[in-house]
Amino acid sequence: MLHIGHLRLLETASELGILIVGINGDESVRRLKGNGRPLNSAADRAALIGALECVSAVTTFEEDTAVQFLAAVVPDIWVKGSDYTRETVNQRELAAVENVYGKVHFVDLLSGHSSTRIINALQQAV
Repeated sequence: MLHIGHLRLLETASELGILIVGINGDESVRRLKGNGRPLNSAADRAALIGALECVSAVTTFEEDTAVQFLAAVVPDIWVKGSDYTRETVNQRELAAVENVYGKVHFVDLLSGHSSTRIINALQQAV
């Protein structure tokens, strides 16, 4: 569910260079987030993200980690939201980026904006 927090993160990431976005495919999201997710299909999510001016390209991946995506893209900078830290980010992804490709940059998130918060608010409203 694309929201203002995602937009701000993507805009900030695009200021660092050409922005290529990798998103988890539908089955990957289900494994990571549980039944009932994603709310929108990978094709729809990719279309929405790809339509943003700050995004140069978008692709999906079905793995639970971005290791193969990172190997294919070979980024100079891998951007993650500040809900992750060097200690909590997937260590295989971190190693792939720092040991081979480039560096990791953590972007501060817009407080109070998350897909989970929006979904919970919608469920309570019904």
